[in-house]
Amino acid sequence: MQFTTTSETVTGSGTAFTTDLNVGDWVALSNGTSHDAKKVTSITSNTSLTIQGFPTFAVQGANTANVMLSAQGTVDFYENTSRNKEMFLIDSTANSTMYFANSDIIIGSQSQANAVVTTVKNLKTSGFENLIYYISPELTEFTQFAQANTATGSSANNSYPVDNRARFDEEQYIKSRSNEIVDQSGAKSWKHTYKFKTQLDRLSPILDDSTTSIVRLEHVINNDATNEYLPGQGNALAKYVSKVVTLDAGLDAEDIKVFVTSTRPQGTDVQVWARVLNEYDPDPFGDKHWTKLARVGDDSFTSPTGINDFIEMEFGFPTSLDVTKLSGTGLADLANTQISTNGTDLSTAVSTNDLLKIVNTSRTTDYQLELVSAANSTVITLANALTFDNTEADLFLVNTTAKQQAFLDPGNEGIVTYFNGDNIRFNQYRSFQIKIVMLSPDITRVPRIKNYRAIAVTI
Repeated sequence: MQFTTTSETVTGSGTAFTTDLNVGDWVALSNGTSHDAKKVTSITSNTSLTIQGFPTFAVQGANTANVMLSAQGTVDFYENTSRNKEMFLIDSTANSTMYFANSDIIIGSQSQANAVVTTVKNLKTSGFENLIYYISPELTEFTQFAQANTATGSSANNSYPVDNRARFDEEQYIKSRSNEIVDQSGAKSWKHTYKFKTQLDRLSPILDDSTTSIVRLEHVINNDATNEYLPGQGNALAKYVSKVVTLDAGLDAEDIKVFVTSTRPQGTDVQVWARVLNEYDPDPFGDKHWTKLARVGDDSFTSPTGINDFIEMEFGFPTSLDVTKLSGTGLADLANTQISTNGTDLSTAVSTNDLLKIVNTSRTTDYQLELVSAANSTVITLANALTFDNTEADLFLVNTTAKQQAFLDPGNEGIVTYFNGDNIRFNQYRSFQIKIVMLSPDITRVPRIKNYRAIAVTI
């Protein structure tokens, strides 16, 4: 191929332009280093064609270049962050023989930047909102209908109010043009229609189509709270984090009560997390782990369709941390720091600096939680002496994910207690922060938070 930056003519050698291309096709001009996208405006012969606009680089003489038929589009939106890498194209030229697919390489015709397509994406939709101007005089009727792809096919052609936000009962999709071609032979994945009706021949509704647009709505939410206990991490997409609240000197708190007014449709969840800092804890507040607060009272849900069906939920610190039960039992001896393992070798299960829960009569209200200072095949040594006698006390190891979380300590009148990053025990707190996490497996059925209040409590 040969072309210049001052002419719209492309000259080929051994080419078959008349059979390989059609007027209106988009082609990529490339010499392997530079690239340009152009539209074919005419085909003179097998070796000569005309493109729309001059190429941005020239190929002449002994140099060679390729003219490649390709799907093309104009970049409308681009994001490149650690969490999200997306590109949205408009004016796509995708057709049944040339479309965008996973593992394709895309090249910027101006920037020359390139990337590999990992997913040709479909946009999830939980509803839509109109941005339109219309008039519907008396004796006329103006209605709208929407039909879209679902996970199992297509929705019905349902009518929706014009002046209110439309909410779907199931997740619907607006597919990429390329996916529409591959999945459904080019049929549109979203169809939106307006119906005009009148009782008079000389009167009609009016729609200003010059300003009409439809806003796609998607509740950004998932059902994954993995790692929400870690500072600055967590897989949940829908969450609220409060500012840090620092209490006045002398008002250190011993418990917390959080009240959330929210909807909670069946299958969804609202989680409340808190993290606290004692006045004398040297750890930076930003390094503190989050504690998932326990729901107080009944575990009720709200109506799946009642978007204003709010209930008040109460949360507080848990009475115990997440633990794993150890095999066998231990001999707890009042005022002694050592626990005999009653013949069970726990030396491989328990290590120095683990947190051990020793249960007397109740796993939630009568137990002692202590730091392990040493362990062998017959004895576990604790950092502090035991406060009860029990010849067969159940033993539990605090899970690694819970070691720095807060709990109401029954051995200290139910006052909130936590261990910091250096395994130092602290009671009470001077500063706290709240996080509310909303979870749902379905973007059309989500919790709605109306308000919340957090109360630092002294017992």
